[in-house]
Amino acid sequence: MSWYSLGLISIFASWLCLLFMIWHWKGDITKTFSQNAARSKTTIIYYALLWLICLPPFAWFILFPFYDSLELNSVFRVFGLLAALGMLVAALIPETTGWKVKVHRTAAFTMAWCFVPLSLLISLSSVVSGFAKVVSFSAAVFMLLSALYMYRRNAVHPKLLILQGIYIAAFQVSVIVAYYF
Repeated sequence: MSWYSLGLISIFASWLCLLFMIWHWKGDITKTFSQNAARSKTTIIYYALLWLICLPPFAWFILFPFYDSLELNSVFRVFGLLAALGMLVAALIPETTGWKVKVHRTAAFTMAWCFVPLSLLISLSSVVSGFAKVVSFSAAVFMLLSALYMYRRNAVHPKLLILQGIYIAAFQVSVIVAYYF
């Protein structure tokens, strides 16, 4: 296994674990992954362990080999680091009650908003293919419009879990296409 495979491996591992969580603990489609995970001590621990295992290799991949290969600027690293820190805080502080809800949501929204400029910066890289530019730019536009839509709806949607999954997948697809294709 190459260290450069960590991006792909961590993406697939995280999705398998998220799908298992939703299937095994009978997830609610009107809630986010985090809200589904915050339902019991077991799922809180599972969710935290999932991200403690999958996030570091993905963050390392994005901030080093991906960054270097795509010849991205330092702004990309700043947003990448902010997104990773937001995800880490959101994973370790469950969206349960009181101050934890505010901290979790602030961290999760920080991560989600960082995905927009990250995808846009990927699309502006001079070394990615034309196809990758289109995919990354489209992902950035989709994520921006989705975030604005959810902001207007106060983050309430009958299929919030699916919308969140597509949002995250859009960013991850832009990464995969830009680096591996």
